[in-house]
Amino acid sequence: MAHNRLWIAACLLAGVGALWYSARWMAAPYLTNDSCHYLDAASNLAHSGRLYTRVAHYDEEVTGHLPVPLTRFPPGFPLLICALSSFGLRLETAGWLISALGFLATIWLIWDIGLALGSRPPVIAAVALLWISNSRALGLASSVVTEDAFTAALMALAALMLRDLRAAGRRPWLLPAIGAATGIAYWLRYAGLFLVPVAAIYLVWRWRRNPATLPWAAAGWLATGMLIVPVQIRNIVYTGSWRGWHVKTSGYKFEVFLGEAVKSFYHLVFGAGVPARVDIWIGLFALSLLLLCLFAIPVLRSAPGRAAWRFPPGTAAWMGLLAAAYLAGVALAALSSIYWDLPRYILPVYPLLLACFAGVVSPLAAGRRYAAVAMMALAVVAVQSRSLAAGRMPPRHEVVRETLQAKIPGGMTVEQWLRDRLAPEDVLVAVNGQAVNYVLQRPVVAVIDPQLSNRPVDEAAFHSLMALYGARYLLVFPGADAILAPEQNAIPFLRSLAAGDSPKWLDPAVRTPNVAVYECSGCVR
Repeated sequence: MAHNRLWIAACLLAGVGALWYSARWMAAPYLTNDSCHYLDAASNLAHSGRLYTRVAHYDEEVTGHLPVPLTRFPPGFPLLICALSSFGLRLETAGWLISALGFLATIWLIWDIGLALGSRPPVIAAVALLWISNSRALGLASSVVTEDAFTAALMALAALMLRDLRAAGRRPWLLPAIGAATGIAYWLRYAGLFLVPVAAIYLVWRWRRNPATLPWAAAGWLATGMLIVPVQIRNIVYTGSWRGWHVKTSGYKFEVFLGEAVKSFYHLVFGAGVPARVDIWIGLFALSLLLLCLFAIPVLRSAPGRAAWRFPPGTAAWMGLLAAAYLAGVALAALSSIYWDLPRYILPVYPLLLACFAGVVSPLAAGRRYAAVAMMALAVVAVQSRSLAAGRMPPRHEVVRETLQAKIPGGMTVEQWLRDRLAPEDVLVAVNGQAVNYVLQRPVVAVIDPQLSNRPVDEAAFHSLMALYGARYLLVFPGADAILAPEQNAIPFLRSLAAGDSPKWLDPAVRTPNVAVYECSGCVR
């Protein structure tokens, strides 16, 4: 055990070093559009005790008034941010700390699951290194987002199930913990719902095998229900849907999804910061896989070798079912809604697959066979280093803040001009609206990419939208490209405004090379 603790401590220390590097690389805390939404909700919660947002971005949030209840995202992350900020931390720092702790907790849980599967410490260290060096995981760990914390919750659920399998029901207190872990995962991300069927079936299975555990299994079901059902009831009350958001089908065909899924797994393993290419490192990775397969043949032929692959009864079935259920849920969401960033959604199951891989490979790793595992880890880390060395994309709030610092005649900045004319309750319609809300701290109706919405986007629709909210000003960014302002690039009416062509009901108010403000005096209530 002391030997294992040294290995775990070394991996955690490596994880801290990777986080330090990532924090400098990303200029942490890095904010995405979702980050601005979370921080707005956490700020409102801290000041009013109510969970709402002053950003109307998604369709269910466009109700004609602001603020609106936060339903697009579950409440767990804003609540955690708010709780940590009560200790004197900035909201951004609190959100970043949650992500970083989730990243480190996942390292520890890889070890916990790996050791429970009987994996050898050098093999677990090798697969843990693949998580520690993963460019996407590190980038998310330096951001105010939920992915790494959710990953830790999923891993905790798997670790608890595995501990119960090893104990064969002799530790019934694990069953309520399994239920609570499932509910916590849902509170962090709605994708936690994909874990609920597996956890519920597992509790039934444990009760059927050990009838005396019924009260504990019931406590597990109750814990899951108490965490999930109130959120769904709240969503129904405010949006009419237990999901908390209205479904817009992506329109992707199943075969397209399969192709994107294959690409996503590749980028998840080897990094997404640079294009894929075949080189010596990919060849080394393929060679190491071939060697492991060749090593498996004599091991499988021998009785001691076959015995080495005996895991606790049911382990393969339940770990496989957990991973399969989550991936199936991701597939269903990608095919039936606007969710399409597959590497991001698949990421939480990746460390579980790594830990299980360590358990499968460990019986092969003896003597010189360790070299094949080391070759595989070296190849993956080498390819990941390309993504780790790639420059970060500037976050939108930084671009917006810099753009709004442009001066207009008279020496005033655009930001100050807007602040002087917008009271704290006045609504602004804007491209990059989530970032604009973060910078200006004013209620914003954020223009959304038409692919993610059912709202009309012609001139009449924008006129009606501004009149609905009594919004005087509409903000666009003429100098922004399709990456920094995809919604503007995708909507012809906004492209015309950015080019300086406005209808009669919109008067040009302020214009610089990179920002333009239009005024609708007839829209004001």
